[in-house]
Amino acid sequence: MKAAMLVSILGAVLVALPVPLDAQDLSHGTWTGTLVLTNGVEARVEFLARSDRDVTMNVVGGAASPVTDLETAEDGMRFQWGGFTCSLTRAGDWEFVGSCTTGDGTVGDLTLRQTESYGRRSDVLTTEDLIDTQATNVYDALRRLRPYWIRPRGEPRMGYSAVVMVYVDRRRVGDVTVLRDMQPADVQEVRFYSASEATTLFGTGNEGGVVLVTLRHG
Repeated sequence: MKAAMLVSILGAVLVALPVPLDAQDLSHGTWTGTLVLTNGVEARVEFLARSDRDVTMNVVGGAASPVTDLETAEDGMRFQWGGFTCSLTRAGDWEFVGSCTTGDGTVGDLTLRQTESYGRRSDVLTTEDLIDTQATNVYDALRRLRPYWIRPRGEPRMGYSAVVMVYVDRRRVGDVTVLRDMQPADVQEVRFYSASEATTLFGTGNEGGVVLVTLRHG
């Protein structure tokens, strides 16, 4: 059915509760997807995370309603929206899948995939991007914008390090904890390289990936 019908169905239960959010594991930007109810009603939805405390979702063609009680973790997230309680699992770095339910028993399947991130490219962040988070150091800025960049990749094992390494102006300086001592205003850009890219560019010992920081000079 058309999105307008779903807007009408949901209109009676949309709520606006100003509950503090904790979205540090959620990359800021626009996520789009589909909500399919068991009665066959289907519509495209937009999930917009402008900041940690400003997250909304809407049926395309309808008004946005706040996402509240948001809880995020490495393996998924849970939130309230429009009378629904939604519980989603990560299906990839930029995708969630799961279901939403209401008190009257309405059930729907929800998928969300990030289509626009708040950075010029998904693998590059600029000085402006970092400063806009109002974080006091680069580590916290990345937690808000690109949490996946600073997480270990799997479990360490023989011949494999899960730790993400940091290079500053192409010089290796340590693991991601060193980012706590860097100020966003001092950074020109931050890039992330996957394990294969990092090994090609920087050699072995970078199996967890690399965060490359380029400082502002002059």
